[in-house]
Formats: sequence, structure tokens, C-alpha cells
Amino acid sequence: LRSQADYTIREFILGLSYGVDVLQSYALYDGVNTTLGTLDSNCEYHYGMFYSQDYYGRVMPKPLAMSYITMTQTLDGFASCAEVPNVSAKSRIFELKLQQTDSPIYVCWTNKYPLSTDYLFSRTPGLPWKNQWTSSEKITFYTDTYAEVIDSQGNTTRYYPKKGIVSIPITGEPVYIKNVTVK
Repeated sequence: LRSQADYTIREFILGLSYGVDVLQSYALYDGVNTTLGTLDSNCEYHYGMFYSQDYYGRVMPKPLAMSYITMTQTLDGFASCAEVPNVSAKSRIFELKLQQTDSPIYVCWTNKYPLSTDYLFSRTPGLPWKNQWTSSEKITFYTDTYAEVIDSQGNTTRYYPKKGIVSIPITGEPVYIKNVTVK
């Protein structure tokens, strides 16, 4: 489920960089195609941001719901998005500008260490909240104060520079990086 969240947020960031005007997620909750009923063996049944309603009508969130909340709150006031070229051969880095600030936010992920699902059709699913990415690539950024990194679930980590340089470990999970520049 964390992989679903990561790939969906990548889709939204790529869409913004390509200039797409309208993007939408596939389904708000599982089993949205109610005309066919519910069938757990159908892969289409499991693409929602929320689990299907329980007996009492409650809808529980998946990691994708939190990732979507984090993305929309972090990128509130979106003005533009452009990919930053030639930083790493396997990483994708996007500079996003917001209307209310002059400081850009960078969204990054790496394709250097793909998940097993990139090679095999099926694997044993992990716990929904567990990040599946185990290997990282360090990307260099520049700052005089600190780098603030927000992961897809909204957790914040600060990295402090040495001589104006900070190396941040990047995995396949999209992260938002504030207070830095890329040279």
C-alpha cells in the first residue's frame, strides 16, 4: 500500500511538470464500481485512497490518503513545476514554485533501487504503513541553515549542512525538500 502511495504521488508530480491541467486519482475508495458488486480477486477493486466501506459505512484511509494530504498541503499555492536536469542519472528532481514564497520546494525520488514489483508480477505485501524502499542514493543540496525533508506520510526531518552542503538520502518514495538549492 505504501508503494501505491509512492507511485501515485510520482504520477501527480510528473503531470505537474508536463503542464497537465487536471489530474485525478483512479478511485476515492475501493470497490467504487458498484454496478459489478465486490470481488476481492479483481485487482481493480483495490486502487482506492480509502478501503471500501464497512458494515457501518465507515471508510478507513490507506497510506495514499495521507500521501495525498501531504502533497496538497505542502504544494498549496502551486505556481510552476520543472524537472532539474543532470543532478543524478537515476534520480528525478523537480523544482516547484509556490505563489506565496520565493523559495522553491524540491520533490525527489530515485529509480536506482527499484522494488521487487518492478521485476515480478507479485510479491508478499508488507504492512500498509511500512516503507518498502530499503536502499537510498545520496543527493547533494546546498543550504546555509538546514534542509527540511517531508516524507510522503508528512513526517519531517532536518538535515544540517557542513560547509553549506547537505547530503540527503533519497529512495523511491517521493520526498519534499525545503530551504535548499541545487547547483
